[in-house]
Amino acid sequence: MLLGLLLTLLGSLAMYSKEEDKAQAEFLRLSERIAVETQRRFTEPEFGLKGARGFFGSSEHVSLDEFRAYAASVDLTHELHGVYGIGLIEHVQRDGVERFEAEVRREGAPDFAVKTSGHAPDLYIVKYTEPMADNAAAWGLDVGTEGKRRAAIEHAIASGKPTLTAPLTLIGDPRHRPDFLLMLPMYKRSVALYSDEDRRRQLMGVLIAPIVTEELLRGLAEQASGQLDIEVFLGTDTRKANQVYGAKGHVGTSAETPRASSATDTDTQRGLRFSATRSLVMGDRVFTLRTGTLPAFDAAHGHPSTSVVVLSGLALSTLMAWVAWMQASWRARAEARAQSLAT
Repeated sequence: MLLGLLLTLLGSLAMYSKEEDKAQAEFLRLSERIAVETQRRFTEPEFGLKGARGFFGSSEHVSLDEFRAYAASVDLTHELHGVYGIGLIEHVQRDGVERFEAEVRREGAPDFAVKTSGHAPDLYIVKYTEPMADNAAAWGLDVGTEGKRRAAIEHAIASGKPTLTAPLTLIGDPRHRPDFLLMLPMYKRSVALYSDEDRRRQLMGVLIAPIVTEELLRGLAEQASGQLDIEVFLGTDTRKANQVYGAKGHVGTSAETPRASSATDTDTQRGLRFSATRSLVMGDRVFTLRTGTLPAFDAAHGHPSTSVVVLSGLALSTLMAWVAWMQASWRARAEARAQSLAT
């Protein structure tokens, strides 16, 4: 009997381990699919701005009408998820604002006007932005008056690299979602750039793409058939305050391998059987993607833990009861024998 109980217990544990290994492998496969799709979408806006930079680089001067024609040729809905437009920022000294306004008006925009505040000696003005229907409020705006935008612009100019702002609210977004602006600087052609100062002197403008994270990652859960909890955080700290996207499985450049593990105590409280994190990149910022299992995953791939625990518990309880009974029996026999010897 003892051997049978031990074999039953060991067999149950072996079955549990095998099923969990299979489930974990499937979880990692789904998590990898989510990570690849997320990184692809993170990269799309940058490709879009680089395409616009190539367009500007092919001409000595791009007029307002030419920019509008180019922007109309870009299918933002299907080619650039979550990108609400493409624009051009120009660096203008405050004493040159009136001259700048006159130049833009002569290109066919008689109502163009610079919107600024403060007394900074230089401005970063949105010269072009399309589609106008979604971005009219930003046209002519001096984005340098706001700290997050100015910091990102100046970093982009100095580094020469795609730069993402800190989370902000896009002008005209009534829902106040965690949005971003991606920026890409353009410099004069055939000019060597050896320093930050060279880049500032030779600047042509800064291309911008307003990004709504919710729209950028919409439908991501469908990539895992609604079986995973998906969260995206800005940076490596996964506290709630840093979350920029979350999907509970409903229709809603890193080569690092996802780190998967059985659920921790915190994950268990969140209802997760497995969880994994992975670092991804958009512009110059690192994001953390966290995935975890939902009940739909257990329904599709089995969750043998309950049955195994019950079966193992029954086997262990039976074993302990048998051992206790044997001990009591041996004790009773020993006491009876001692009494018979005493008499």
